[in-house]
Amino acid sequence: MTPYFEKRNIHLKAETLNVDDLNESQEKLWITSFLYGLLRPLDGILPYRMEGNVELPSGEGQNMFGFWKNLLTDMLLDSVKADDGILIHLATEEYQHLFEWQRVCKEIRVIQPLFYVRKGNDLKIQAVWAKTCRGAMTRFIIQNRVTNPDDLAAFSYEGFEYEPTFGEPNYPHFIKQ
Repeated sequence: MTPYFEKRNIHLKAETLNVDDLNESQEKLWITSFLYGLLRPLDGILPYRMEGNVELPSGEGQNMFGFWKNLLTDMLLDSVKADDGILIHLATEEYQHLFEWQRVCKEIRVIQPLFYVRKGNDLKIQAVWAKTCRGAMTRFIIQNRVTNPDDLAAFSYEGFEYEPTFGEPNYPHFIKQ
């Protein structure tokens, strides 16, 4: 199972992972970057801040999404297929534009956990909580060497628990009451 994750999340707490966890993440975790493409956790990069809609001067009017799309799609698919054909999608939706997302979903199994906060009878995704939980789930996958998507059900964080009666297998719901 290959998780991929957006650029930075403090709830991953990467600096506290042990050597075995870092080795596991280096092998299994992809991090998306508008500037650098797909990275592994220990790749050295310079700090930057960039949005994906930045137009490239030498890219014939292309933005970062267009620049990376074909290359990153092939790279991600090859990596996930070489593993077990399952991708745990823990990046924000905007990063899907770096890939031919329909092709990705067609060629491999994509699991996208969703994190909701219950407000009365309503379930709402709150961006701050979703980002927090995605980082914490990445840590959970790494530390527990999760290889079966069903094992994600054991994840809990800050009151978020798996709710099997909501969602579907590729979109497991985690709800904070």
